[in-house]
Amino acid sequence: MSDDQAFEAARKLRAERARLGEAFAAAARVTGSVTEAEARALAQRLLSVLELYAQGEDPEEESARRLVEAQEQTARAHERARELQKTNEALKRSETQSQHRADQLALLALVMKRVAGILDPERLMQTAAEVVRAERNYTFVAVVVLDDEGMLVGRWAGREGVSRRASGRTQGPARGVIGRALTKKAPQVVPDVQTDSDYHADVPGTRSELVVPLIDEGEPLGVIDFQSERENAFDLDDVVAGEAIAEFLVLALRNARLVAQMRGWS
Repeated sequence: MSDDQAFEAARKLRAERARLGEAFAAAARVTGSVTEAEARALAQRLLSVLELYAQGEDPEEESARRLVEAQEQTARAHERARELQKTNEALKRSETQSQHRADQLALLALVMKRVAGILDPERLMQTAAEVVRAERNYTFVAVVVLDDEGMLVGRWAGREGVSRRASGRTQGPARGVIGRALTKKAPQVVPDVQTDSDYHADVPGTRSELVVPLIDEGEPLGVIDFQSERENAFDLDDVVAGEAIAEFLVLALRNARLVAQMRGWS
């Protein structure tokens, strides 16, 4: 069939469609059973069915095929949407983790800046506790060291409402999660203090705890005790940051003690 013949056949088909549509519309006006628009739509559907028969196809099979295609397209669209959602969630987690690590590095830099130059051990411990608690918004932070009798002495800082004071001196035996960290010479993470048999309830509202030992030449010198009112508040990044702060405090306390000894000799 030439292009002209194909064009003429298409024109005749459009004309037949229009005539059939008008016939159905006229019948609708007479009977009033359906609207003219509905009658024209019915004529178009009838013509489509007749064309399928003329081409040797089963209209029911064609409808089923189209339904299957539509279902497959919908399934592929849902799968792409799920993959996109997973990608977005992974990006958000990565951004959150990156920001968390940046915050930890900033905290370490701030502690070093604020503590550097302080030569009084108790003032040094107090400043470190206050800076960490304020920057990370923890419920309670304490920096404590072992004295000659094995008792823990040091300084703490707490959120308003934890006690009548926001900071102070602490003294007591090495027990609970702190004692475990000193014995094992390793950080201790407690996601939920209610499930840890070693936890000693000394700070109201605490739900999770991180204790990082201060290790000086292989021996435990003391600990940094972080407590939060949120469950699962501490992750691996917090442990790494806590260990970095602990290493710096060990050096700072060593220098402070050396200066105190030199002053005692003079």
